[in-house]
Amino acid sequence: GGGGTTIRTKRIHAKGGTWWKFKSTAMGKMREEQRRRSFENRGRTLPLDVDGVDGLIANIAEAVQTGNANALQHNLPATNVLATLQLAAKLFKPLPPVIEVDTKPSVREVVVVGDTHGQFPDLLHLLRLAGKPSEERMIVFNGDYVDRGSWGVETFVTVLLMKLSRPQSVIMLRGNHESSTCTKLYGFFKEVLDKYGTEEGTKLYKMFKKVFAVLPLATVINKVTLVLHGGLFRAGHACEPEKKLGNEFWSQEQLYSVGSLTQLRNSSRGGTDPNGMGSATVASDVLWSDPTSLLGMFENEDRGIGMLYGPDVTEKFMMAEGIELIIRSHESPDARAKRPTLPDLSGGFSIDHDVQAGQLVTVFSAPDYPQFVEDEALRVRNKGAFLILRSPNWATPEAVQFEALQPRPMAKRYYASDAPDSDIDFPVPHISGRVSATHDQPFNTNESEFPATPSDAHLDPSPCLFCSPAHIDHRRQYEPTHSIQSVSKKISYESIEGFET
Repeated sequence: GGGGTTIRTKRIHAKGGTWWKFKSTAMGKMREEQRRRSFENRGRTLPLDVDGVDGLIANIAEAVQTGNANALQHNLPATNVLATLQLAAKLFKPLPPVIEVDTKPSVREVVVVGDTHGQFPDLLHLLRLAGKPSEERMIVFNGDYVDRGSWGVETFVTVLLMKLSRPQSVIMLRGNHESSTCTKLYGFFKEVLDKYGTEEGTKLYKMFKKVFAVLPLATVINKVTLVLHGGLFRAGHACEPEKKLGNEFWSQEQLYSVGSLTQLRNSSRGGTDPNGMGSATVASDVLWSDPTSLLGMFENEDRGIGMLYGPDVTEKFMMAEGIELIIRSHESPDARAKRPTLPDLSGGFSIDHDVQAGQLVTVFSAPDYPQFVEDEALRVRNKGAFLILRSPNWATPEAVQFEALQPRPMAKRYYASDAPDSDIDFPVPHISGRVSATHDQPFNTNESEFPATPSDAHLDPSPCLFCSPAHIDHRRQYEPTHSIQSVSKKISYESIEGFET
């Protein structure tokens, strides 16, 4: 009752701290909880002003420069990483799948960054060239921050810190590698455990996955430019066989119609591991699909997940939605080399569909990718690129190319050399139910953390049996009409403005 006595006893915390435990009264229990939370949050306070965040990024750069993976936990303790992830999850979770951007008059340009894949030195190089996010410059990061490169933790946390300190100037979108399956196969999971130890690393990895699961899928800039990782997505229902499409008859197969922005705005973000089925169908398509020179929209058999969409599909979508430019990423130059009917991507940028309504382009921002190759003779040595959009129309991209910083700091490789190629025969059950070529590895694609919402649960894609449609060559040789800067100057971390170490 109200006249009860509070008994206070002293307890020594397992980690060496002390907090007071109260018993007997409701007030005592409340104080106990407050003190417990206070203890757990001690040391996690982050300096989220711009200068404080730039200082944290400088600490990260200093750790990378040492070439010692263990240096990171000293320069960026696990408590700081956890606090960053918790704040980010709280920020992203209430956001819609599609971020609508109407730039303020003060914004002079929007920079769009493609895949960075854990190549932290090259990310800093890019930021030096493009400039840091500010009231005059917005930066959109189009997913795939982690995997394959050695510094996925550093890359993703750096972008998160910029987002937290400059929330109106940074947009972060999800890529296909921000998922449980990819991060287990391509190194990020092992990287986190190596840098923070098994116990702390496991806790951090679970929180990384929670943040991945709530990242938005796309952004529309000033109503004319759509940015999303892989590309267009199905409406959910296949066309009837034998139906005439344009001048071609499609027999003994089912084609899909393209979805709408309304459908995307109401979609699930796919949960921790979008697997191409049920409520995760739209998210999986957005993250995994690729353009093709063929007509129509059909299942992406090479990847085993997502769609292939032709120039006619891009044209239809752009006309229906009033979109003039679609920017996607997702494909690496070495993967594009296996698809000769599409433009070369070794310069980090390509125009894949050039139609009456506008253009669909690919931007890839990890130069000299992948970081590790078995045979140096097969290294692509591609350039990275980022795009700049400016007024008045915000739909005419300027491509800025850059070389990788060499030599790279010493670093570990965190994935197996025989890991399946994420661009071909990816080991996730196909959207039609076909099992991929890799049978010996189990994958849990039904995780309960941030599960997919049922907003598009009615989608039930049918199996698709098809032969190759008639080939069309809809390519146009890319001849730059905008200023392209080729940058190969070597810089040190100390020379990056705002990130002095």
